[in-house]
Amino acid sequence: MENRRILDIIDFDQDYYAIMGVEKDSLPLGKDPSSKRDLRIVLQKAYHTKLFEVHPDKPTGDEEKFKLVVRAYTILSDPILRNVYDRGGIADQKEESGGFTIDMAFLGTYRKSSMADLIGCSLFNKILDESGIEDVEIKFMPEDEHSHNYQWEFIIPGLSKELVLAILEDEEEVLKLTSGEDEFLDEALPFKIYICLPSIKLVILREEDEFVEEVGHLDIIKGKIEGAKFLDADLLGTTQYETAVEFITNGGLKAAVDDCIEGNVQNYIKQYKKVENQEIGALMSAQEANKIDQTQLKELLKTADETVYGAAKS
Repeated sequence: MENRRILDIIDFDQDYYAIMGVEKDSLPLGKDPSSKRDLRIVLQKAYHTKLFEVHPDKPTGDEEKFKLVVRAYTILSDPILRNVYDRGGIADQKEESGGFTIDMAFLGTYRKSSMADLIGCSLFNKILDESGIEDVEIKFMPEDEHSHNYQWEFIIPGLSKELVLAILEDEEEVLKLTSGEDEFLDEALPFKIYICLPSIKLVILREEDEFVEEVGHLDIIKGKIEGAKFLDADLLGTTQYETAVEFITNGGLKAAVDDCIEGNVQNYIKQYKKVENQEIGALMSAQEANKIDQTQLKELLKTADETVYGAAKS
């Protein structure tokens, strides 16, 4: 859950109004509550209309156009991002907004009362009051525009890590979680609702193994370490508000939390290793990975022996 700077979000060469299929001059851009509500309705309608056109599952669909629509909605629905975009950049590090001075160098991406905030707060309260999990304590919640993430954190007895509810404004994640079904697109949010235990497992990233063949013998040289990465325990990922509500209030979240408390957190860590062109979901232990390596080695040695034997026989 990385922080994003404002100028990393906006591509000033893009016409986000055209991408959304709206005319800038016709939008209700007033600062009164009625205008803000009307703008939200117009942008939501335009967003879902465009999703039907550009989702990759549709005949006219395209992945890059889909991601651009999600990004355009994120920018145009955020008054600060839209203001920066309309003016072509940031002229001064300190901006006046609503009578307050905003230091753009410290400004985060959290916006109080935005759609992401309203949905996040709603799910936050449901975890506290309707999840059936006992003795939940609040560890963190965003409060002002210096916050960099839509992220709420809970402490639950028995869990070694905090439980995190996050709203991720990431068009790649939205693309992964949506399908081209009309009913699905009609309810698809422009962000991912994510519930997890963060950074629960450290994995080492390596280059591909190298196979060195000598006469009658085959060695595997383990790939060089490239780095390390923390993996989350993913309890829920969706772009559907109702799916998240059902998961929280109908016992899904409690069951997952209880499972993790009982020591089965590995069931929720997604790590993939290619084995005979099949993807194995769920974390593999070192013993399992070594067993697979040994099986592959035996097959390679068998092939090498057959090759040597066949050559000698001929």
